[in-house]
Amino acid sequence: TLPMEAEGCDFGPFTLALPAAPFGLVASDAATEATDETDATAADTAAAADQGAAGEEPQPPTPAPPDSRRLAQRVMADCLARTGDAVGNLLGGSLGIVPERQAVLTREEVLAQAGAGQVVARLTVGGEGEGEACVLTDLPTAAALGGGLLMLPEDELATAMRADRLDQDLTDAYAEVITVIASACTTVFAEQDTVARLRFDRGTVATLPADNRALPAAGYCLAAGRVAFAGRDLGRLQLLVPAYLLGLELPEAVDEAQEAMADEGDFAATAAQEPGIEETGTAADDSGVAGEAAGEPAGAGAMAEVLLFSDDRAESDRILAMLARIGSSGRVCHFKDPVHAALAPGVRMVVLVMSEVSEQGFGVAIKLASAGLRVPLVAAGPAWTRSLVLQAVKYGVSDVLVTPVAEEDLRARLAVAPEQQAA
Repeated sequence: TLPMEAEGCDFGPFTLALPAAPFGLVASDAATEATDETDATAADTAAAADQGAAGEEPQPPTPAPPDSRRLAQRVMADCLARTGDAVGNLLGGSLGIVPERQAVLTREEVLAQAGAGQVVARLTVGGEGEGEACVLTDLPTAAALGGGLLMLPEDELATAMRADRLDQDLTDAYAEVITVIASACTTVFAEQDTVARLRFDRGTVATLPADNRALPAAGYCLAAGRVAFAGRDLGRLQLLVPAYLLGLELPEAVDEAQEAMADEGDFAATAAQEPGIEETGTAADDSGVAGEAAGEPAGAGAMAEVLLFSDDRAESDRILAMLARIGSSGRVCHFKDPVHAALAPGVRMVVLVMSEVSEQGFGVAIKLASAGLRVPLVAAGPAWTRSLVLQAVKYGVSDVLVTPVAEEDLRARLAVAPEQQAA
């Protein structure tokens, strides 16, 4: 460590640190690891000899670490994110994939949840494992991505998305998109060291037939998300990689109702016991929790001016109370509630209330945009960063608020909201 000065200015101490091993001061890491490995091997050999002498059965191999599934799913999530960036660069726009689900499924479960009208693009897998992965998309999604690459006019693109099959030009263009997806996945697997390093190459592209021969008989690690391009929801994209290539085994059957309840959490459990939408009007008391129209089904009661989509019950109740105090009215929907049914005439503003700023909340923003939302969409959540704000704007958010929301901020946003129909 030496002092650093220049032209009379003291820049403080300058410290240079170099590895000690090349200078022979300590044993190298490789030598240490080799010694440890030799010691471990000798210990294992001695233990095996002792067991053989005693006539005991050898112990089974150590099972995979309990977090192996989490590590594999993290790699799959990275593949979705990298796919969004790569395809966006190919199409010359901002494209994102909002994660929806990750799971390990059998072939039958994959086909059952895929739905009709799917396009399957096969990916040949090589590298440290061999097999066949695939990308599943809705037919309109494949048409939109292929048509975007061909730069089709809006009317031709809309016609292609309504068709029941892809023509040859769209199929070829979509195949080029799949090539980019395969390259993005290869890059992700090459940069990580938690699972096998795999290489993906594009195979065939075809419509998914209605039988089990569409996919090889294997378990699959699924990563699915909604594709958003230029503020539009283009549908669902599913990436499927054989589970054995990621060191995973199929889980035991889990009761679907229990799994759904665990995923939705306390807020969803409460919402399941109550009407899908709560409403508070100007006649509500200071608590703002219930008004004259409380208890109406989703989509009922056109008097609400503010529609809240929320996974934060406490913050939603606060906002309802503030709306009542300033002479307005509001309704609360959960993230999983239908969007179209809630967008009633008279809504002046939609507020997305998030307990944490996340892709799940942005997924609701995409669904609102695809439903034809024509009023301001305000996102409320904690810990906003510049990148999160830019991401929210990309998905159609017009303004952001930090939770807990201040009453004056809510009043100001409502004052500039136009009085027009939501859909």
